[in-house]
Amino acid sequence: MNYETFRSLWMQTLGARDLKLFEHTIQETMDTVSLQRSYRSLVRRQQERSAPPPFSVSAELTWDWDALLTARFATTEEDMLTEVFGRKLRPKNTLAPWLRLDVRLLAMVQGDGFYPFPGSSAWRDWAAMVFANVSPHFPNVMEGDPEMPSVVSLCQEPEIQLTCSAGGQFYLLGASLAAAQMIHLPRQWDDPQRRPDPDPQKQLIEFFRRVHAGLEAWQGALDELLTTRSDG
Repeated sequence: MNYETFRSLWMQTLGARDLKLFEHTIQETMDTVSLQRSYRSLVRRQQERSAPPPFSVSAELTWDWDALLTARFATTEEDMLTEVFGRKLRPKNTLAPWLRLDVRLLAMVQGDGFYPFPGSSAWRDWAAMVFANVSPHFPNVMEGDPEMPSVVSLCQEPEIQLTCSAGGQFYLLGASLAAAQMIHLPRQWDDPQRRPDPDPQKQLIEFFRRVHAGLEAWQGALDELLTTRSDG
């Protein structure tokens, strides 16, 4: 499964979920030094409100396809092992490669509007509530060898973007919350006797389900923020 194949599967799976892709936000780049390829786009839930909220809500989805993955999928697993270790020292098995999918839930004040910052105490309570409601969709789960575990998914704490007026009043410009999920990619074995690795589509379906549920919880938390009273 090379970059182009995975990208096609990504688009196909995303199109079947309850998420709307902002196609003009798709960015694909390649680092000319490391040869790493990166993908970025914005999505939102299909459901639209009858009246626009103060915040524009979306999710930024990103993933990086490094040069090692490109080289690994340019040939079979056996040929890759032979190239690295030699035929005599070539190991008989490998671990399936991981790909990290990052999601950042975004809330930006629309247009030229602004929203008074409720204060550090109110923000602290709200951030705790957000983490409690959103993090279950991206739990900090580890699996594999206890000495060298692999992160399956994780969720960080909310971040905030502020501006300060000439009069010393802080205003909220936006907020965000970052999470991620790791998925396995199928190895390309030349040996027909080997059991093939599962297709990653089921993992992508689960990822997009998490994104949709996370966006829903994020929107609900923003509705709560609008009713939060200032510290004074």
